[in-house]
Amino acid sequence: MRAEQSLRGAAAFDAVYRRGRRADGHLLGLRALPNESPVNRYGFSINKRVGGAVVRNRLRRRLRHILRDFGLAHGWDLALTGRPPAALASYEELRREMSALLQRAGVTRVAG
Repeated sequence: MRAEQSLRGAAAFDAVYRRGRRADGHLLGLRALPNESPVNRYGFSINKRVGGAVVRNRLRRRLRHILRDFGLAHGWDLALTGRPPAALASYEELRREMSALLQRAGVTRVAG
């Protein structure tokens, strides 16, 4: 992902968490807030309960890769939260849950 696609800073995350649409699953949590930009911005919050640094970074990489597969509408700030069971989930399980969460939040343009 490009730098302009990163959700950065506590204020940006706080805005998404306070005013964003919420969709929760067993493996992941999603908050989505429309922004005034033609670009989507993504933020990842993976708690230490998920695992060590290697596990958290691998989960972050998997989530970024999965997001590339979906046709998302433009102009959204998305904050994704990884839950402890996500560390042991397969790529396909993560993909299915991500698809369901994105559809529930209403940010998909095309089914993924």
